[in-house]
Amino acid sequence: MQGIAGGVADKFGFNLAKFAIASYVPILGGYLSDGFDLFTASIVLVKNAVGYTGVILLVGTVAFPLVKLVLFTLTLRLTAAIAEPIGDSRVARLMSNIASNMNLLITATLGVAFLFFILLMLLIGTANFGI
Repeated sequence: MQGIAGGVADKFGFNLAKFAIASYVPILGGYLSDGFDLFTASIVLVKNAVGYTGVILLVGTVAFPLVKLVLFTLTLRLTAAIAEPIGDSRVARLMSNIASNMNLLITATLGVAFLFFILLMLLIGTANFGI
């Protein structure tokens, strides 16, 4: 309800501002009032561009550590598989357990990235104007 009421109030505020500009600014009021729509539309476009850039930066920031963690986990599993027949089984079991625990770290990293994504979407959504 608050989101719907906020959008209606924003739209009312924009219409009131346009009317005030058109009525009280002599000679150029109509032009400025029409330009006000262009101004608010450009604000929304800039906000969306910043939001998309934020999402791309978030993906780029999370992708590099995730790739490193996945490669490290695969390396541990490969080393454990090679070490089992020729070395001590306890060392192979240790490496396999560490690789399993690395999966938890990968899951936690993905979870934090998802929460940052949700936060970014909430920030983008709160800046929407009633257009």
